[in-house]
Amino acid sequence: MEGVSLKSRAIAFAMCAGAVAFILAVAAASEGTLTIESGGRALIAAVICGVMCWASAERSIAATAGAIDAAIERLAAAAHGDLQSKIPEEVERCVPPLAKAMDGLFHQLHENLESVQRLAMFDPVTALANRTNFRRTAERMLAELPQGEKAVLYFIDLDRFKTVNDTMGHASGDALLGMVANRLRAVGDRFAAEGLSARR
Repeated sequence: MEGVSLKSRAIAFAMCAGAVAFILAVAAASEGTLTIESGGRALIAAVICGVMCWASAERSIAATAGAIDAAIERLAAAAHGDLQSKIPEEVERCVPPLAKAMDGLFHQLHENLESVQRLAMFDPVTALANRTNFRRTAERMLAELPQGEKAVLYFIDLDRFKTVNDTMGHASGDALLGMVANRLRAVGDRFAAEGLSARR
C-alpha cells in the first residue's frame, strides 16, 4: 500500500463499505428473489453507508492533513534555527510516530550543534578556550574596559614539555596539559571570586 494516498484509501474503504451494505441489504430484503424495489432499497442503504464512511474518513483525513501542515510549519521553523520549540499538539495527537521522529531529530541536531560549537571554540585536550575563542573574548573584554582602566595578560610556558611527549608519549603529554589547565582554571576562578568579593 506504499505510495497510495490517504484520500484514495478512504475512497476505497467507503466503496467497499457501500458494496457490503448493498449485498447485506439485498440479502435481507429480497427474501430469495431480487426485485427492483428490494434492489432500490438495498442501493439506498448502500449509498447512505458509503457516504457515512466517506464522511468519517474525510474527517480523519482533514485532521491528519492539519497535523501534517503543522509539522511542515515546525520543520520550517527548525530550518531557520528553532530547535527548542515543542512539537505541535495536533502532530502528537494525530501522527504520534511523526512527532516522536521529529522530537528525536531536533534533539540530535541540537546536541550535534553544541558539539560543533565546543569543537570550534574550545581545545579538546584542556577544555580551555582555543585561540579564536580567546582572541574574541579578550577583544570584547578590552572593548568593554572603562576608560583609564588597565588590563594584564599573563603568558605561561611549560618548560621541557617536548621531552614529556617524546619520552612518555602524546597521551601522557595530553594528560599533563589537562592537569595544568585544571590548576590554572582553579587559580583563575579563585582570583575572580576574590576580585568580586573585594568590589562588594
